[in-house]
Amino acid sequence: MRLEQKMVTLEEKVTLCEQNVSHTRRDDSGKNINKRVESTTAVAFHAVLAHDVSNPAPEHIIPFEKSVTNIGAHLNPNTGVFTCPEVGVYHFSWMIATFGVQYFTTELVRNNVVIGSAMSGDSVYWTTGAASAITMLVPGDTVWVRIAKEHGTGADLKQTFTMFNGFLIK
Repeated sequence: MRLEQKMVTLEEKVTLCEQNVSHTRRDDSGKNINKRVESTTAVAFHAVLAHDVSNPAPEHIIPFEKSVTNIGAHLNPNTGVFTCPEVGVYHFSWMIATFGVQYFTTELVRNNVVIGSAMSGDSVYWTTGAASAITMLVPGDTVWVRIAKEHGTGADLKQTFTMFNGFLIK
């Protein structure tokens, strides 16, 4: 690498570090009271299924198209896929609603790898199943909720009570 290229790379890294370091606060004596490194942006979403989905196929990605909160706009409401904007630890949770003796197994997927599962249904009345997961992500990683390969024939996802949430912890 040439010296000019190394300088440009170094300047980019310094700029990134400056953007990620919070302002240091001092008390009356001048002592630092805030030494934390903080995220430069907030990342959080809460989305709900806006319509019933009848008998979805195995591995169907659930499109949580009604965004209640989408800080940073990293959840695509058309596809239901979250795309990570920055390195960090993220929390995700999801809840699936169905009716009667129908049942679903759902999966939380990160970059095509299942990192969490939940089961809902198989009751006489309305029922929900929920789960959560915490995972480390890097920019460009994708996370979504899908129907697992195993679910009841003719089972329907119910709107309003089927939802997906996520946020950056640190």
